[in-house]
Amino acid sequence: MSVRNIKNKLMEKALGPVDNRILGYVVNNFNSVAYMNYEKLCYHAQCSSEELDAFFRAFGTEDLLSFKAMLREVVYNESDGPDDLEDRSIRGIADMVMRHEMANIAEFSASLDEGLISRFAQDLISASEVYVIGMQSASSTALYAASILNKVGVKTRVIDTESDYVSNVVNMERTGLVLAISYSRYHKGTINLLSHLRKNGYNIVSITDYPMSPAGKLSD
Repeated sequence: MSVRNIKNKLMEKALGPVDNRILGYVVNNFNSVAYMNYEKLCYHAQCSSEELDAFFRAFGTEDLLSFKAMLREVVYNESDGPDDLEDRSIRGIADMVMRHEMANIAEFSASLDEGLISRFAQDLISASEVYVIGMQSASSTALYAASILNKVGVKTRVIDTESDYVSNVVNMERTGLVLAISYSRYHKGTINLLSHLRKNGYNIVSITDYPMSPAGKLSD
């Protein structure tokens, strides 16, 4: 499956000038783009919402959903359907996965802010108690985080259901640290609770999937 061929096939469908910066990101990350929401694509492609909307219109698509449908069709046709995968060995597929994962690890290492991580660790250690918030899809991660923190001697409490609100929030100490875990689709209960805690002066740190996510906006 050639990135150049996918780009050429997309350009054949263009109705007008196309933003090459956004196009370059899309064709080089088509597998990820297929599962992104609007905000995440806008962030990773480093464009404004106006530029992204104009990009969709250039291909005659009204929104992200219709553009992704067109992208999947182009990629599928370029791969010649399932037969293209059947001809690949297990070793070839494993090597492809490893290349992607090594690239992810290298990107993570390059973007790691050691000073920020050190500050976060100090905040965890000095907090009177850590309140880990994670509901629905984030609940398992919240429980795991609490387990690890408790093992290293950090007093931790988990808030993983909306029914925990009243009993937990009433007894929360202002010297504690709120650790929120929130991914797309962002749980409304988590966001409402963080908004309440923010207004009441709690120190909030979020583990989330996008810097401009609702949880990120409510965090210190």
